[in-house]
Amino acid sequence: MQWNAEQDEGVLASPDWPEATDPSYIDSLVILDEASDPDENGCRSPVAARVDIAWTMPEVRPGLAVVAGDIIPNAAGEIALEDGVPASYTVVSRDTLDAVARRLGITPEDVLFLNPARLNDTATQRSELVAGERLNLVLARR
Repeated sequence: MQWNAEQDEGVLASPDWPEATDPSYIDSLVILDEASDPDENGCRSPVAARVDIAWTMPEVRPGLAVVAGDIIPNAAGEIALEDGVPASYTVVSRDTLDAVARRLGITPEDVLFLNPARLNDTATQRSELVAGERLNLVLARR
């Protein structure tokens, strides 16, 4: 079976973020029995099949390197280091995606790429940061 993300109207395809067609952050696939009735949350069960996914594709952003830059206007959150390398960024009030990305030495698209769960965030805009939110900065953890 072949999947074409550009034709998919679901979570993985988004006109405002082209990198959304990279599904490599998905680590498993679950197929539910369509014939079953949905529960009170709208979920169907039982599970018909489940499989772990191991991706074999070229690295999407080779050379992506995050730096722990100095505090700048609209990017005053804390950068947590692991072994001297930036691992996460905790958003504070008035932080903006553009400023945080600039402080980290990457693009706003890189920040979103490192945090694919924001694709499913229906409470806020993808580019809207929330005080207390912790952004991942480690490529292997996306």
